[in-house]
Amino acid sequence: MSQSAYKLQFSRNPLVQIAAVVVAVLVTVGAVFLGAIILSFFVGLAILAWLGLTIRLWWLRRRMRRGETGRSAQGGEILEVEYTVVEERTVESSRHRDSQ
Repeated sequence: MSQSAYKLQFSRNPLVQIAAVVVAVLVTVGAVFLGAIILSFFVGLAILAWLGLTIRLWWLRRRMRRGETGRSAQGGEILEVEYTVVEERTVESSRHRDSQ
């Protein structure tokens, strides 16, 4: 057995060399197309996210201009209710409950 390191030798057959070049070109073109497809996918997602955010901001600005808060009763009615105070809360009692 020889002790020399293995050296990669290229084939001297012109048909094998041409086939290797064709395969290398096909792999390179395939990688470029795959990269373009992935890039276009992410660009499309970014455009959809931007569009959604733009529509949401437009909707919120429109509501603010009209003075709508979304907290009023449905139909703009005022609801009257009766309630009973069970226990009045003071600042000290609420602090005491928060610390427990």
